[in-house]
Amino acid sequence: MLTAIELSTNNIVVVVGTDVDLLILLIQLSKQDSQIYMYKPGNGKCPHKVFSISCIQQHLPEASSTLLFLHAMTGCDTITMSALYTQGKKKAFNLPQKNHELQDHVVKVFHDPTSSPDSMSFVGEQFLLALYGAVLLSLALRCP
Repeated sequence: MLTAIELSTNNIVVVVGTDVDLLILLIQLSKQDSQIYMYKPGNGKCPHKVFSISCIQQHLPEASSTLLFLHAMTGCDTITMSALYTQGKKKAFNLPQKNHELQDHVVKVFHDPTSSPDSMSFVGEQFLLALYGAVLLSLALRCP
């Protein structure tokens, strides 16, 4: 059986769901020329929404490379309790765009299947320190 992502290379595919995790995975795992959309049914006051995955990828090229990392670091759901203490998701998502050294390091380590657990931990710690305003030394000098 083919997945929606596999089918989207030659077909228009619409995935129906309400979970942000699904949207994040589609953005991260789909090819930019895919024809895949996510339909989010409305409920109550929220209207129906259709997301073009390739359109999102094209408009957020830098963010899409750090999307899984940021989603994991800021909490994988929308429950307020999972948010970082006194920090919003928006601030966390803007941080890599403002700190290119941090962004490059996150992408390098997080997307490398051979990265060690210590390297992953280090990048996560550096991200959290930067989020809370700590002064960081050069990441290149301190990477385990």
